[in-house]
Amino acid sequence: MVALAVVAVPALSAVTPTGPTAVAKITVKPAAGTPHTRFAVTFASPGPVGPGGALATHYAVMASDRRQTGCASSASATIAGSLPGSRLKLWLDPPLGSRWCAGTFHARILEYQTLVCGPLHVCPQFIRFVGTIGKFSFRVKRAG
Repeated sequence: MVALAVVAVPALSAVTPTGPTAVAKITVKPAAGTPHTRFAVTFASPGPVGPGGALATHYAVMASDRRQTGCASSASATIAGSLPGSRLKLWLDPPLGSRWCAGTFHARILEYQTLVCGPLHVCPQFIRFVGTIGKFSFRVKRAG
């Protein structure tokens, strides 16, 4: 099982899919939490993740709610390595020193590829969006 922290992946929001991707069964625990809850997302890797020839495959999880001020209304996390069929687990946390906004967060797991570049080589900023692995949601209740 692989556990990872939340990191930003802004480049994925502007790309379009290039092919079909297998749909994975996704589990989120808890399904509803408070503004400080850490949500665990688990799913089986439909294919290999990591370097494979000239391209490396990755998964990104992106979750968002309507934009609000003073709280976290979005989060993302990435997975860079696994074997096909591996049970993957990652965590969605509010940013350090912040809290989730109350509401329903809609999320998706995306598969994308980047170029594999060796050491001491200039590597172009290339991202190929393969497709959506699955969609899920979780709810954040108001504190109190």
